[in-house]
Amino acid sequence: GIGALAVAVTTIGSQLESLNWMTADGFGAALTSMMAQNIGATERGGDAQRQRVNTIMRTGIRLMTSIGLAIMLLFLFFGRTIFSLFLPGQADAIAMGGMYLLIFSISEPFIAFESAVTACFNAFGKSLPPAINSVAFNLLRIPLGLLLMQPFGAYGIWVGMSLTSLGKGLVIALLLRTHQSRFAQAMGKER
Repeated sequence: GIGALAVAVTTIGSQLESLNWMTADGFGAALTSMMAQNIGATERGGDAQRQRVNTIMRTGIRLMTSIGLAIMLLFLFFGRTIFSLFLPGQADAIAMGGMYLLIFSISEPFIAFESAVTACFNAFGKSLPPAINSVAFNLLRIPLGLLLMQPFGAYGIWVGMSLTSLGKGLVIALLLRTHQSRFAQAMGKER
């Protein structure tokens, strides 16, 4: 019911967005490996090794969030230009595509941050909290999209999706904060 143009824009827009989440997933896998290796080595390294785990975690989260911020700025200021490369001469599609990237630009740092923190949880063997967070917000997209589609069409669906991505990033930050002491205990038990 949203039209072929909106479907085409969504297809291209989501592929452009994959620049962020595919990069974040790749860095996330590396972050999980580096952290897990160092968590396993805390028995031999003691406090120095625990400090190294914390440094890797902070650096990884900052790096990945910075990539999300860069992509946010790219989409925010050059969204129409980027879309014009894929749909040259189609003014309506370029305008709609620019709006798609504008709407999703706000959530890009949160998407990268969520991937980084999920990688940290995975390194500690605590994959359930980020999984619940992700599934809950992804399910929320359906009623939110239906609700916002009525007054705003495809733009409402995109706003709903962007808001849930933002929400996942905020909630995972709270989960990280509440689990940090458990992570410290887990590293202490390795001794």
